[in-house]
Formats: sequence, structure tokens, C-alpha cells
Amino acid sequence: MSIMNKHENVKNDNEKYEEIEFESEDELDHYYESEDLIMDATVSIFTAIVNKLEEKIEIEDIRQMLYSIKSQVTDVFRSPDKPLKPAVPIEDSVRDDCIICLEDGKELKVLKRYLQNRYHMSPEVYKKRWGLPEDYPMVAPNYSDVRKRLAIKTGLGYSKTKDKKASK
Repeated sequence: MSIMNKHENVKNDNEKYEEIEFESEDELDHYYESEDLIMDATVSIFTAIVNKLEEKIEIEDIRQMLYSIKSQVTDVFRSPDKPLKPAVPIEDSVRDDCIICLEDGKELKVLKRYLQNRYHMSPEVYKKRWGLPEDYPMVAPNYSDVRKRLAIKTGLGYSKTKDKKASK
């Protein structure tokens, strides 16, 4: 198995291609799922779109556009026959002190914010993508308990006027 890989020659701006040999189909699959290939394709597509546009793009829209392109490129390079492989087994992803992201294996206290910032993905999409139950936690259990105790201690959610009326 081989694939032609594009290399740019900086000195004379000519495009050169080099044939890459792969020992197995797994190695080829890994190449197609590699972050470098996905990022290169995302940047190429983004650049082509921006160069064709006649109007200016707002800064806020650039991030959204990049995430959208990257998501679509990732889906294209992932084989439809091959199921997703989580970074860690799903049953091991929830620990007392952290939640492990199935996308990349990063240990987090709050998964929701990370998914939104890194992958532009909502918890609902994440759960559907990985076949997780609706009650799958987005916050590490111990962190959730600490936040709950702090909220109770500070009286978060209770108005002071209601507390005065209740004490009378």
C-alpha cells in the first residue's frame, strides 16, 4: 500500500510528491486519522474558502468556520466501516477525581467546557457520538461534591428575604 504525500519546496514554490509505503492497513488507517493530516486538510480548505470570498469574515466567525471544517474533514478521513475507538475504555472514563475525554484521553474536572472549546461539541452530541447514557456525568464526582458543599455553605440559590421569612 502506498499514498502520494505532497511536500512543498520553499525555494522555488514547486509542489513535489513523495510516495509513502505502509506496512499494513492499520498503519494506513492511522495515517488517515492523524492530527497532522486532518489539520493540513482543514487549513487548505479554509484558505481556499477565504480566498474565494468577496466579503470580510468577522473574527468570531473564523473559529466557528475552522471547527466546522475540521469536524467534516475528520468524518471524511474516518472509515465508515470502522467504529470509533475511544482514547480510554468507556467504563474507565469516569473516575472520582476526573472525567477522561473519550476523544483524546485528557483528564478533566469539567468535560462540558473542554468539549465546547476544543471540539465545538455539545454534551448531547458527545454522548450520542460515543453511545453514552443520558445520565453520563460531565463533571468529576468529587469536584461536583466540592462545588455542591460550597454552594450550600454560601447559601447560593437562596434569597435572604426568604430565609428571614422562614425563620419567623
